[in-house]
Amino acid sequence: MQNPPGSYPPPQQGFQPGGYPGGPAPTGKTQTLGLEYNVAAGVCYVPFCLIHLIAPIIWIATEPKTNKLVRLHAFQSLIGFALVAVMIVTGWIVGMVIVAIGGALDAPIIAIFGFGVAVLMYGVSLILGLAMIIMGLVKGFGGQYWKFPVIGNLAEKFA
Repeated sequence: MQNPPGSYPPPQQGFQPGGYPGGPAPTGKTQTLGLEYNVAAGVCYVPFCLIHLIAPIIWIATEPKTNKLVRLHAFQSLIGFALVAVMIVTGWIVGMVIVAIGGALDAPIIAIFGFGVAVLMYGVSLILGLAMIIMGLVKGFGGQYWKFPVIGNLAEKFA
């Protein structure tokens, strides 16, 4: 059956608006701080005073495994920020090794290239981290069960 022009196809089986599998997003309050689930999920991504590290650890330690929304966002936040930190450190190490090689070979162009590699990796890491923060805040505070493309499946296994 074809849809009339200008109309959208009916939703697929099992899809619910709001993005939570199997139905609408759950409502309730967390056990530790008494926050709404969507607020707790969004707080996992707040990059202020290490809240993005402290809050996920609290939710992982205290929330039951049945609270998939908060636990998924908590694990995604921790894994994502760890990935960004590893990318920054790796970029600087690789760049500085290339700079050292350029210095040892008395080849300034190689040293400049190494510094460029370090700055490029740092910039890519910052853009990735900023995108993760923005999407995490939007989806978390929106109460949506949403997985990041690379780390979402891993976070879902732990949640």
